[in-house]
Amino acid sequence: MRDLKEYGEKTSAYELFTHLYIRIVRHEITTFSELLQYTESVPPSKKKEYALRNAFILIQKLNWGFFSDLSPDEYPKLWRELIIQDRNYLFAGNLKQNMTITNVYVSFIDIHGYTAFCIKSGNNTSMLQLLDEFIEKDIKKISKENHVISRRARGDEIILVGTSALDIVKATIAIADYFSRRRIIKSDALVRDRSGRTVILPDMSISAGIAGGKKYTPLIITSLGDLSGTVVNTAARLQVQANRISSNSNRILITQHISVNFIAEAKKTEDPLLKKNLINFFYVGSVSFKGVNLTLFEIIIDPKEKFRMNYQNQMVRLIESLKKKIWTDQVFINLIDLICQYVKHIHHFEIHLVESVDGAISLSNGTLIRLAQKARDQYLNTKEYSQAIDTLERTIEFLSQIPGIDYFVLIYARNVLDKLLFLKERYQQDLNTLIDKEANQFFSPDERKRFNEGKAQAAHFDTLHNKIAKRIPVETRKILWAKTVQTNREDLSINLYFEK
Repeated sequence: MRDLKEYGEKTSAYELFTHLYIRIVRHEITTFSELLQYTESVPPSKKKEYALRNAFILIQKLNWGFFSDLSPDEYPKLWRELIIQDRNYLFAGNLKQNMTITNVYVSFIDIHGYTAFCIKSGNNTSMLQLLDEFIEKDIKKISKENHVISRRARGDEIILVGTSALDIVKATIAIADYFSRRRIIKSDALVRDRSGRTVILPDMSISAGIAGGKKYTPLIITSLGDLSGTVVNTAARLQVQANRISSNSNRILITQHISVNFIAEAKKTEDPLLKKNLINFFYVGSVSFKGVNLTLFEIIIDPKEKFRMNYQNQMVRLIESLKKKIWTDQVFINLIDLICQYVKHIHHFEIHLVESVDGAISLSNGTLIRLAQKARDQYLNTKEYSQAIDTLERTIEFLSQIPGIDYFVLIYARNVLDKLLFLKERYQQDLNTLIDKEANQFFSPDERKRFNEGKAQAAHFDTLHNKIAKRIPVETRKILWAKTVQTNREDLSINLYFEK
C-alpha cells in the first residue's frame, strides 16, 4: 500500500502498520497527534487500533529519547505528569516536548569503582558485559519499582527522573545499596534486586546530586526527548561536588526542596526510611554557582557516618551566625564549638608532626581540643583577638591533618579563618593607632623615651609595643574589636561556591 487512499476492507492490520512504519522511520510522522491526523480517513476498527498501537511504540523509540520506555502501566506517575494522553487511545499520547514541567525531580549518579573494575577486568569481556547488564537491567528494575525512570548517560553515569521527592531519594539510595557488598539500609524499606551482583562485583559506592520540585526550576524536554533546564544543571553540579567531597564513599547532596518534600511525603505514607530513622539529613548551608543560590543537605545513609549528627547543631549555629554576620563574638565561638564537638566524636587519632618552632609534637583528639579551647579563652576572656586568631589558624592547620576530615567542617573553618585574618589585620591597624595615641598615658617618661627610640629599632619596638598593648584595658580592646568588625561588616559575607 503506497498511499493511504488504497486502504480498504481487505487491507490487513500488518499492511496498514507497514505503511505507517515507513513514514515514521522517514520522520514524516514524529508525534501521535500527527499520526492521528494522517490516519484520519481510516475508519475506526481493531485493525486501525493495532496499527496505531504499534506505530506509537515506534514513535516513542525514535523520538522520545530519555523517555522512550514510558508507558501508563509501568510508569503511571511519570505518565500522568509528562504525557498529554489521548482521549480515545489511552495507551498513547504526546510527550510534553519543549514545555516546562515543574513537578519533576532529577538525580545524577556516578558509580565509584566502575573505571577501576573495567581496567582490572582488562580483556575479560564477559565480566564487562556482566557489569553492563547489571546497570542496564537491575538498575532499571530498581528505578521502575520506585516509580522512577532511569537512563545510562555514559559509562558509569546514571540519570533518574521521578515525580516525587520520596521516589527519587529512595531510588537513589537503593542504587547505592545495590552497589555495596554489605547492606547499607538494614531494612525492607528499599527495593532490592541484586541478581547475584555480590558474587561478581567489588564493593562500590556512588556520588549523587538530586534537585527538583521547585516551581521556578522547571525541567525542559527537547524535541528529541533530551533533558534540559536548571533542575538538570543543578543535579549535575551537585553530583560533581559530591564526587569531589569523596571519591570512595557514598555522598548524596540534595537541595532543601528535596528534604522538605521528602519528609512531608514520607510522613504521609509512614515510610520506614523516615519512621525508623534509617537516613539522616545533614544541613550544610547555602552554596552558589552560576548566579544560583541553593540551600543544601547531605543525605547520610551509611551507619558509620551517623556520628556526624552529633555536631549538626554546632554546624547549624555557625551557619546561622554567619548569615546574621555576628562576627563580634558568635562566629568565632561557634566555630570553636563545632571543631571541639567534631574532634570529640570522631575516631581516636594520633599524628606525629615536626614543626620548626616546637620540634616534634604528637597531635591527638585531646591536644587539638585543648588548642581550640586556648583560642576560645584568648578570644572570650582575655580579649587577645590577634593571638586568638593565630591560635585558631594553628588549630585549623592541625585539623586539616586528620584522616577523613569532614569536608564541610574544614571548608567552613577555612572560610571563617580567611575573614578573621582579614579582620585581624584591620584590628591591628586600629590597635596601633590607639597605642600611638595613648602612649603618653601608659608609659613612664623613661619608657616613653625608649618607645620613641624603639621605633627605629624593630626588636625593642615590638617588645614595648606588646607591653603597652597588654596595658590597654580589656573593655577597651573589646570595644575596638567590635568597632573594627562593624566598620568592615560588608566584607564579611561567606557563601560556599561550587566550581565546575
